Amino acid sequence: MAYLQAGARQRASEAVFDNSRLVEFTEQIQYDAPAVQQTPLVQEGGRLVVTDRRLYFQPLHNVAGGNPVRSHPLAAVAAIAHRNSSLRPIGNLHMCCLHKDILTGTLSATCAVHL
Repeated sequence: MAYLQAGARQRASEAVFDNSRLVEFTEQIQYDAPAVQQTPLVQEGGRLVVTDRRLYFQPLHNVAGGNPVRSHPLAAVAAIAHRNSSLRPIGNLHMCCLHKDILTGTLSATCAVHL
């Protein structure tokens, strides 16, 4: 099992973000690192990229179809918190982004954990 986890970590660290997926070609990448997006029942490896305007997550495997890169404007980031487990830091960041539905005007939150 440890061998498989080591191989998965190596593949995630060798993955490269596809710069053609930036919303605006003038964006400057400020941070680029391997990450894991955790949602209930799903843990998805990929790349976390922060530019001067947006936050991007590119999964290693695009199993959901559609757009292979998820992005949020930095203005939509509502909260970022350092996660702890058993009162000890575990190195994870918990991020929540707010989205406004154009048709109904309602706000919804998307939260994920990135490593």
